Amino acid sequence: MSVARRFGPLVGFVGGTLQGAAGISAPVSITFLNAIKLPRLTFIAVVSMFFVGMSVVQIPMLASYGILTLPMVSYGVIGTGLIFLGMPFGEWLMSKSPTRQFDDVIQILLFLMVLSLIFKTLGA
Repeated sequence: MSVARRFGPLVGFVGGTLQGAAGISAPVSITFLNAIKLPRLTFIAVVSMFFVGMSVVQIPMLASYGILTLPMVSYGVIGTGLIFLGMPFGEWLMSKSPTRQFDDVIQILLFLMVLSLIFKTLGA
């Protein structure tokens, strides 16, 4: 874990900067967390807390600029409710799959994120 401790603050800084500037910290943060080979439950907990932390920090600024309005908050509440409804299904599904398959799913999602960013950048 010495590599994680050494590079963790840098990855956190880069992820936070990317999240604040463009809302895209996932490629950096999830790639790092996947590379240090956290156990599945730890990985899920850390990723969840990372994004909760990012969101909580952004709330005051988004509200002050008028971006976070009451309708947007209601959409967020609805989305959060849907996530909580889907979590037991996701937990059940992942409990039926081996750890290697979980790692493969993470790799595929990272690849799709990169492709999406490339296409958005090129204007396709």
